[in-house]
Amino acid sequence: MPASKTTRAASMFDVAELAQVSHQTVSRVVNNHPSIRPETKLRVEQAMAKLGYRPNLAARALKTKRSKMLGILASDTNLNGPASTVQAIEKAAREAGYFVVTCGINPSAEAEVLNAIEHLKLVGIEGLIVITPHAETLKLARTKLRVPVLTVDTDLHGDELAVGMDNQAAAQTATNHLIELGHKNILHIQGPANWIESIARKAGYEKALKSYKLSSIVEVADWSLEAGYEIGKNFDFEGKKVTAVFAASDHIAFGLIKALDERGMQVPKDISVVGFDDLPEAAYFGKGLTTVRQDFEQIGERAIALLLAKLELQELPTFTPIEPTLQVRASTRKVN
Repeated sequence: MPASKTTRAASMFDVAELAQVSHQTVSRVVNNHPSIRPETKLRVEQAMAKLGYRPNLAARALKTKRSKMLGILASDTNLNGPASTVQAIEKAAREAGYFVVTCGINPSAEAEVLNAIEHLKLVGIEGLIVITPHAETLKLARTKLRVPVLTVDTDLHGDELAVGMDNQAAAQTATNHLIELGHKNILHIQGPANWIESIARKAGYEKALKSYKLSSIVEVADWSLEAGYEIGKNFDFEGKKVTAVFAASDHIAFGLIKALDERGMQVPKDISVVGFDDLPEAAYFGKGLTTVRQDFEQIGERAIALLLAKLELQELPTFTPIEPTLQVRASTRKVN
């Protein structure tokens, strides 16, 4: 039997022959050279599509001195917030023609952070996005890398390369919602005490209470279901006359509500609950969780727009912190 033919991938020369241009012209089209006439560019692109031609990225990087690679350093990617932010950034980068390499890190382990930075150096990233609440990671990245470094941060610190949401305003909005329903004793279950987001959300909660001359009641936890459950199981709601809870994450709220149910306390009849994040399951948990929605897609789009403007030496867009929105559902109600 005759040997079957092996189908080879189309080359730049195949594209040039079909489009009736030189291979140098194909190269210029691939690299978006401004000298190419629109009708020539269209003919080459049609030939590329017909042949299924894919440019050799390594060869293009050698020729243009541009890798079109971006890096992400991210911690706690098992949590919805960081994971959703990474996903949004990767999508926005692809749409802009860039590729992303993500390194998950434990920001408390300096050796691990340095190892991740070295890895990103080796793949030749042009810019880096840092998604972690730890300032030391950002400092190491900016010291060890000679590329623009952007942070996804909620405090922004006046940094020109930073994007984020106004967590303090978000927490104030959530707490005001409970106050306007008539609640006076409102528990805040805070996230980890050293996280920028936790500090900002607690500050927003306290600011709302202060404007109504109400006292704060705070329990410190982490972001988990378990943390919310443990506080819900052990907190003295009756003794402290707490009728509402603002939880620093939806997972905390979910755990809390389970514990309240086990104690025979109904939401929202006995306790109103507000969460933070608007996870996909929030609308379907019980009769629906009232929560603050984070626009992760907008965060990703802004991060890429700002970083690419820096890389392309363009004027940097000016962004104000992303405004929060409160999704009001059935877990909150007016005090009787």
